[in-house]
Amino acid sequence: MVTHQLHHRPWRRVAKAAATLALALGIGTAGGTDLAAASPVAQVQAATRAPRVLTASQRKAAATKAAAAKKAALAKQAAAKKAALAKQAAAKQAAARKAALAKQAAAKKAAARKAELAKQAAAKKAAARKAELAKQAAAKQAAARKAALAKQAAAKQAAARKAALAKQAAAKQAAARKAALAKQAAAKRAAAAKAAAQKQAKAEQSLAYLKYHGAQTVNVNGGKPTFTTADLSTKRGSWQRFANLDALNRAVDAEALMNKAMMPTAKRQELTWDPTGWHNKKLKSGYLYNRSHLIGYQLTGQNNNPKNLITGTRSLNSPAMLRYEDDIAYFMKKNPRAYVRYSVRPLYQGKNRLAAGVHMMALGVGARGVSFNVYIFNVEAGVKINYADGTSVVSAAETIPAKPAPKPKPATKPAAKPKPHSTSKPKAKPAPARGKTNTAATRRIIGNRKSKIYHVPGQAGYKMSSSNAVYFATEQQARAAGYRRAKR
Repeated sequence: MVTHQLHHRPWRRVAKAAATLALALGIGTAGGTDLAAASPVAQVQAATRAPRVLTASQRKAAATKAAAAKKAALAKQAAAKKAALAKQAAAKQAAARKAALAKQAAAKKAAARKAELAKQAAAKKAAARKAELAKQAAAKQAAARKAALAKQAAAKQAAARKAALAKQAAAKQAAARKAALAKQAAAKRAAAAKAAAQKQAKAEQSLAYLKYHGAQTVNVNGGKPTFTTADLSTKRGSWQRFANLDALNRAVDAEALMNKAMMPTAKRQELTWDPTGWHNKKLKSGYLYNRSHLIGYQLTGQNNNPKNLITGTRSLNSPAMLRYEDDIAYFMKKNPRAYVRYSVRPLYQGKNRLAAGVHMMALGVGARGVSFNVYIFNVEAGVKINYADGTSVVSAAETIPAKPAPKPKPATKPAAKPKPHSTSKPKAKPAPARGKTNTAATRRIIGNRKSKIYHVPGQAGYKMSSSNAVYFATEQQARAAGYRRAKR
């Protein structure tokens, strides 16, 4: 129990005081042991083992010394405590100072960071502002550049527009001038062509009334063609043109600039068109009339074209016209790159339905070999022709003798007694009525030569006066002749 109590702090002080007392009394050690270095219990035990008999002065001195020692110990303790407190206070102050310094340093650091951030933010803001201003400046410059370019473009467009208008005006003026000159030239050409046509028409009219003296073909203008330079132009390439049928339904003109490429390869089909004056009959030497092409089929392939067909005597068609057509065909085959300017005009006296003859001209263009200008009479030996309508009277030399009538068989019955002679005339067959006739019996395309309208079977106007009727095999022929179909 005592040992346990000695470990308490008051006993340590007692032990320390006893040790001090022992030293003061000259009791340095106990049993060779240093008391100062001994434990507090050992020190107390050593002190209690010390001699107990002391003088009064020793006791007083010892008490004084002990009191002094105690006082010194207490002072030392107080000083230590004070020092400890001072040390603690200094530590606290140091810690506070350190904390303050740390706080100041942190504050400075925070302020510096804040300042840096503010600086960075300001720099960013300044940079953004600068960029924005630069962007605005660039936009302004771009807008100004764009406006300048637009202005330049507008100026260029305006200048171009002005130049174009000026060019158009100049072109219009030039075109107007050119048109005026062309018009004048055309008028001159037309006048010259009209004069030439009138001259040719007058010459051809004289040809139409030329008397036949046995030569079916005669030269005109010494056999030299009278084509103009414009007539011989090849700028448009090959072509052919047929004049419309005239008011009397007659073919009147065929013109062409031909080359080998126009020659047909297909076999010619049968002709079905009956030209004006078509009153054919058979002679000893063959048929009186042919459907004669103005431009032969072998040259351009024109066949059942009413504008290209006339009623021509067999001798007119072949050999008279044919030999010239053969010459042209031979020339074009030998000169495939060359052309032949060709003109064929049937010539009529007044309103005659049958042509008195045919005026033919041809001239090679690009090669030599074809050149003629002839008039061929539309006559046939041994036949007197009525050119007004194409009817004819055949001479005895060309008349086909009638076949002998068969001999009558002998009658088995006695012949009847002859009746007394009657003074009455036998009844005549009724003559066909004039005016409206039943043209529908033909079942062909009927054209009215006055109105230039054709009718097909079943239409209201199919029946008409035969004097105005023109017959066609097909609607195509009717349209080719310049007729149009009736609406009813």
